Amino acid sequence: MKIGILIDSSSVYDPKIFEGTCVEVLPLHINLANDKDFLDNIENFKKYEVLKLLNDDGEAKTSQASPGEVEKKYDEMLKKYDHIIHIPLANNLSSMFQTSLMVANDEKFEGKVTIYFNEKMAAQVVERAVLRLSEKLKSFEIKNLKEVKAFLDDWYENCMTIFIPGDLKRMANSGRAKSMLVSVLSFLKVKVVMRWNSKPTKEGVFRTYSSVAEKISEIYLKEFGSNFKIVFARSELAKSKTIDLIRNEFNNKKIKFEEELMPNIFLVHGGVESLAFLVFRK
Repeated sequence: MKIGILIDSSSVYDPKIFEGTCVEVLPLHINLANDKDFLDNIENFKKYEVLKLLNDDGEAKTSQASPGEVEKKYDEMLKKYDHIIHIPLANNLSSMFQTSLMVANDEKFEGKVTIYFNEKMAAQVVERAVLRLSEKLKSFEIKNLKEVKAFLDDWYENCMTIFIPGDLKRMANSGRAKSMLVSVLSFLKVKVVMRWNSKPTKEGVFRTYSSVAEKISEIYLKEFGSNFKIVFARSELAKSKTIDLIRNEFNNKKIKFEEELMPNIFLVHGGVESLAFLVFRK
């Protein structure tokens, strides 16, 4: 069985990383205040100067791919693959899961599309999972849907997504984790460390990024350790002082880490100073 993997644009900054693999990307949408709607990709993000807009406190929102776009993507992929494994944006972040499930339940896709239920994987956690899965499919280390699910279940149980919104008001207005943020909105300068689970949990509220960095390193060392990789994700407009504080904390604790740009969708919801820490098996 030839298996293809589908994720959406919330899981990767630059889809070029998937060239030569069986992974494809379904773009989500970004909506601006002037009713401008465009696909979420690097080219459009730069063309419409979305980072500048967000930095200037401009209005921007996101929306899911339409059922028609999902159906079209399935049709395209099934010309190349016998079966599609689709990992949509986390169910508690978007209605993309429900839309995908509705389309996949159409009789023409019966037995051809599997939607993977996800409540805590996001951004590079998904990106690295599907890259690893693609390698294992190519080498025939994984040969069937049962083994695909076992791999994804193991990855799911051994990962962590932590998000620190740079703009609490923007994050709350987006509807994501609003109930958690209401209690701290009056203290807009604080940094809220959110761990994404079926229900987002608050790991702490801090006044400085130095304290945030200490908390992240504490969680990583206590719960994961050297057998797990950690990715520090940020935007191009993240302050150099903040970046240096994170780097110094990790280096002082001898934590090996990778640094990448965050997928655009999370910046629209959390602001340009948002940070994320993604942990998964090496």
